[in-house]
Amino acid sequence: MINLIPPTAKKGIVFEYWVRVVTVWLYLWSAVMIVGICITLPTYVLISVQASVLESSAQEASEMVAGYDDVSRALMAANQQAAVIVKESRLVSVSQYLQLFESLQGAGITVTGVRLDRTADGLAPAVVTGKAIDRQTLAAFRDRLVAHALIELVDLPIANLAQDKDITFTLTVTFANPTANI
Repeated sequence: MINLIPPTAKKGIVFEYWVRVVTVWLYLWSAVMIVGICITLPTYVLISVQASVLESSAQEASEMVAGYDDVSRALMAANQQAAVIVKESRLVSVSQYLQLFESLQGAGITVTGVRLDRTADGLAPAVVTGKAIDRQTLAAFRDRLVAHALIELVDLPIANLAQDKDITFTLTVTFANPTANI
């Protein structure tokens, strides 16, 4: 029967046949694409939502890390200040030693200067300068210093005893426990 169709009509039928074949294939490919989109769209949405949630979680975590860094720096500064305070509280109080010298000076002795230096072990030997009215007053002052429990040794140079009255003296006082507070 195909032989009975004229050649111009036969060309039209073949053309129409291929148009239908191409159209069917295009519909099939469109259907496959739509099904593929329908299948992958929920996955894409789920991944996008999870990515945004994880991104916000990561941002919160980085803010917390920054906060922890600030707290860490503040804590280190506080620890350093506490270490300084503890170190300073363990140091010998110089003012108490100055009051000790003033309380032991007595009548006839005028203490004009006291030099106290700190060392790694506490206090270095103190140098006490002053003026005494006579030798006996100076010797009594030296004896009062030696008799005190915190003082181990008092060095009174002989040159200080050369005069009889209005003696200018320099004593070197070594402490028994240079790390102790009074």
